[in-house]
Amino acid sequence: EGLSLYDANSRLSRDGPNLLPEKATSPFARFLSHFWGPIPWVIWTAMVIELANLDWLDLIILASVLVLNSFISWYQEDSVFKLTKPLKEKLAPETWVKREGNWLRAEAKQLVIGDRIPLKPGNVVPADCILGPGSVEIDQSLLNKELVTKYEGEVVFQGSIVRKGELEAIVSATGTRTFFRKTLENLNEVTYTGNFQKVLLKITAFVVAASSVLVLVIFIVVLSKGNNFLESLSICVAVFIACAPIDMKIVCTATLAVGTKLLAAKQAVVKNLDSIEQLARMEVLCLNKTGTLSKDLPTVQGCWPLLNYTQEDLLFTAKLASKTTGNSLDKCIIESTQSNFDYFEQEEFIDFSPDSKRTEATVRNTTSGETFKCTKGAPQVVLALCGDLEEEVSNLVDSLAAKGLRTLGVAKTDSDGVW
Repeated sequence: EGLSLYDANSRLSRDGPNLLPEKATSPFARFLSHFWGPIPWVIWTAMVIELANLDWLDLIILASVLVLNSFISWYQEDSVFKLTKPLKEKLAPETWVKREGNWLRAEAKQLVIGDRIPLKPGNVVPADCILGPGSVEIDQSLLNKELVTKYEGEVVFQGSIVRKGELEAIVSATGTRTFFRKTLENLNEVTYTGNFQKVLLKITAFVVAASSVLVLVIFIVVLSKGNNFLESLSICVAVFIACAPIDMKIVCTATLAVGTKLLAAKQAVVKNLDSIEQLARMEVLCLNKTGTLSKDLPTVQGCWPLLNYTQEDLLFTAKLASKTTGNSLDKCIIESTQSNFDYFEQEEFIDFSPDSKRTEATVRNTTSGETFKCTKGAPQVVLALCGDLEEEVSNLVDSLAAKGLRTLGVAKTDSDGVW
């Protein structure tokens, strides 16, 4: 039956939400970080020289330039952070959970220890779980690069991906108690410099090196003419500051911030400004369409029965080959027919897998005692079970595909067990 709402809320209050800790930095710390780097080092050096020369006006101007540059860069980054934070919350992962005998759709962060959840192919495991009856093939590449088969009583870890099989599982650990937290802590220790930052550093290093050579020549010439050492050094600092690309980072940060805001308006979450440049350099993007580019809300557009069957027969058989706790496709089929299924029960159900490309249910009529099988899946796979209808089915599938429609084949066995 799953946990009661009272027990679930009590455990949520006791254990906290099912969230992994993020490496957070305060706005003030991010602001201070802009006072450190190749360009700020140049300004700091110039300020020390002007302080030694007691040139208070130049010192104030240099300090103002440093503070203004740091503030503008920080403000652009902070505005992006504030803009994307609500989007991250809006796009929080969701899962099905059984509470008080009913399957409910809830955010993964609401899961608590003891919750009953379904695991199906393509699901990302939302928390550490103990498997119920059955077996699943689990992709643990995010954790240890292994593809393993797990059975009843074994533990699957948060962040793993279900590749094959379907069963129910009991949540055994959430949030900071999960195995995945250790992996995340190791990832947070890794420092990464994006290509954009590398390019800026290379440009800055080249300009600073070239300016240093020029300033050194000027310093030697000015000093050789009998000028005061500090005065000569002050002149060289002014030349050096004029040559250094002080505002380059501000311009680049502002440009990337504008791009981030445009992406945020299209509901895209940008984790950091460097990712804009990374995206621009990408040549091939590989992703799963369902639920990513589409909403994963299929609808039945039509039925094309063959032989002497009717549309209602087709929907009836397709519903028998579906699970009430199945994916969005199963729910779509179940909701598309109002036929009475009270006298039929599934004795066995074989879930869809990439190998079989179809589901299969063994169904018993509780009134007559008759037992038969129903299946739905890829048309060419179902067609291979049914005999000589290839030309008619292939033409129909091609015509529907030309309209952008996804086609499912449906079949059942007769009293002799023949498809």
